Amino acid sequence: MKKGIALLGVLAVICGCGTSNSKHAAGHPANVRYVAGVDNPWYPLEPGTTLIYRGVKDGKPSRDVLTVCT
Repeated sequence: MKKGIALLGVLAVICGCGTSNSKHAAGHPANVRYVAGVDNPWYPLEPGTTLIYRGVKDGKPSRDVLTVCT
C-alpha cells in the first residue's frame, strides 16, 4: 500500500515537470487586443497624472508613486 502511494506521488511529480511547446513567451498572449485609451470613470488615467499611495508594509512606512505617461 505504501509503495503504491509513493509510486503515485512520483508519477504526479513527473507529469507536472513537462515542458511547454508554446512559441510565445510567458505573460504575452498571442491574440492581445489592447484599447487605445482607458475611459474608466472610476479610475481615470489621464496623461501627466501622478498618484501617490502611502501606507505601512511589514511595520515600515511605504510609498508607491504611479505616473501616467501616455
